[in-house]
Amino acid sequence: MSMEMNTEKLVIYVGGLDESVNEKTLHAAFIPFGEIKTIEIPLDHNTEMHKGFGFIEFEEYEDCLHAIENMNDAELCGRVLRVNFARPQRFKEGHHRPIWMEEEFHKKHEKLEEPEKLTENAMNEDQPIVKEEKRFFA
Repeated sequence: MSMEMNTEKLVIYVGGLDESVNEKTLHAAFIPFGEIKTIEIPLDHNTEMHKGFGFIEFEEYEDCLHAIENMNDAELCGRVLRVNFARPQRFKEGHHRPIWMEEEFHKKHEKLEEPEKLTENAMNEDQPIVKEEKRFFA
């Protein structure tokens, strides 16, 4: 394999984590395979608990290989782990765009309200804008 590919694949994905697992636990479980640069366990903002997976960045490509070979399908805290190279994060088109930039938003919200009718006085710049009152007769 080329050195360029090796430098890109230094992060592994660890899935199937028990809720009791934290960064210290992962560090202790994976340090035998090589020097660890970083460990991240994403949190669910609603529950404030982790999502059941994490990422470990190693210093060397070979350390990643050893960790994957030894820890995939291994048990940690009563759960079977899934360990492999992390895939690059893919963003969906428009994922980080404001909702009003979406065409669907405009289709849904156009003509929900009729434009307000202005009285003849509104045409004269010296006069304040006055809305017509709607009167209903029973």
